[in-house]
Amino acid sequence: MSAAERGEDSGEGISDQSIAAEILVGWDGIVDGDGEPVPFSNAVKAQLLDVSMMAGSLVAAYFESLVEQKRKN
Repeated sequence: MSAAERGEDSGEGISDQSIAAEILVGWDGIVDGDGEPVPFSNAVKAQLLDVSMMAGSLVAAYFESLVEQKRKN
């Protein structure tokens, strides 16, 4: 599996994994397969960020939200 597939930057920059770990500080409304709420914890966050391409997707969504916010202002 390549660095990009693991959500890591293959260059000398900061990895998507480390950015996602910094920006993801909590959540509301996340449920499991049974519809039960998933409480936020660092352990659950680590599990989530271990999912292939999850860190990259979170970082992309974060930066897209910043661009949208700037457009609205």
